Amino acid sequence: MRCIPLHDHPRMMGFIRILEGSVFLRSYDHHSSDAGTGCSGTSPNGFLTVQQRAARWLTAPCTATLEPVTGNLHELEAGEGGCTMLDGKSNFFLFFVCFLF
Repeated sequence: MRCIPLHDHPRMMGFIRILEGSVFLRSYDHHSSDAGTGCSGTSPNGFLTVQQRAARWLTAPCTATLEPVTGNLHELEAGEGGCTMLDGKSNFFLFFVCFLF
C-alpha cells in the first residue's frame, strides 16, 4: 500500500511519527460553520466542501499532529522508497498506535 486515502478521525487528537523514509501529507478542514460538531458542509450538489490546510513532505525523523477539528481530514502517500510510521489517535476514552506501510 502506497497511499492511505482521504479520511478523518472526528473529534480525535492524533499524531503521525515518521520513523523511516518519507510521506506526503495533505490535510483539509471541513468548510462549514458546524465543523466542530462532526457534521460536514456540503455543496448544493451533495459534494463535501473542504479547504486545504497543509500539503507537505514529512521525512524521518518527523512528527506531525492532527487536531480534533482543524486539519483532521487527511490523506498520506508514501515516498519513492516507502516509509515506516506510527499513527496514534486518542479521544477521552481511547488511545492506540498502529504501524502502517
